[in-house]
Amino acid sequence: MIVSTWGFGVVRAETMTAPQAVIAEICDLASQWTGEKFVPQFAASYRELAATLGNGKTGLAWMPPIPAVELEDNGAAFVLALPTRKGQATYHSALITRKGAAKTIEECKGRSIAWVDQESASGYVMPRLHLASIGIDVGKFFSKEIFAKTHMGVVDAVLGGRVDVGATYCNFEPGSKNLANAAWTDFDGNNVRSIDMLTSTGAIPNDAIVGTSKLPLPLRASATRFLIELSPRGKQLFEQLLRATEFRVSRPGHFDPLKHMVRMARARGYSMPPPPK
Repeated sequence: MIVSTWGFGVVRAETMTAPQAVIAEICDLASQWTGEKFVPQFAASYRELAATLGNGKTGLAWMPPIPAVELEDNGAAFVLALPTRKGQATYHSALITRKGAAKTIEECKGRSIAWVDQESASGYVMPRLHLASIGIDVGKFFSKEIFAKTHMGVVDAVLGGRVDVGATYCNFEPGSKNLANAAWTDFDGNNVRSIDMLTSTGAIPNDAIVGTSKLPLPLRASATRFLIELSPRGKQLFEQLLRATEFRVSRPGHFDPLKHMVRMARARGYSMPPPPK
């Protein structure tokens, strides 16, 4: 018997990569597995989604790593499971340009850049820290900064000429610098768009499925098993939504390097400067 209704939250911009019907079907599968009712819930931003997780209006949510660890640290939510992509639970940040536009980041002085979101590890915090580490004052180096909201938005902004440089994610084959996939390729690394990668940094812990701390313990366990033991159809749906077909439970200390990076970012003033205009 279904006793409660819980939202499964995503930021609305992320639904551009998957039809809303995909999220609705994921909710149906989760409802069947857990015996509780899950319904799609769309937020305008990760801050809004974090607030609804904190007050229990959202039961589960797909969150980037930085807000996920902040929610866990303040006790508002917990990490249920991490999506893995090609067996990896980490990814990297990349600074990109249109093919042939530049060979080094130094050549991009005075040009424009697109970030993903202020909460994005690969699309904002990590590349800003990297640039600071090589002596670049981001606020003075680029002529203009914009937020593109999604990784695909960053790629489109670069290819469409709205900006010269973009910050996004990429994945490498284990133990090598061979590109496995990225925001400018298909999941399998094919159909590479006309992009050059200037530099990469990482590794960064993957995004996460988090649950509000208000979830009853039996439901936490059931929702986790739903993710870890995905049905074939569930794998197809999550591949469409977040390019992942499998989940794993977060190991102790998995987010520690990221927490250290966030503390560094805050100490240096890079994590939450005023939004670019």
